[in-house]
Amino acid sequence: MRMTRREVAILIYKHIKEERFGGGNKLPSERELADMFGITRTLVREALAILEAFGVIEIRDRQGR
Repeated sequence: MRMTRREVAILIYKHIKEERFGGGNKLPSERELADMFGITRTLVREALAILEAFGVIEIRDRQGR
């Protein structure tokens, strides 16, 4: 079954809260997240935009998340 951007946003949010990304301030790259979850970078990008809209993350161009 294909994941929705909302489901991906929730999955990434859970990983952030559980500090599965190493507990640092920077998330893995879009490519790494896509590979990790077996989804497209576009879906990752859309999910990250949702998390940014809710104030969970701040997206900085060319600096990571």
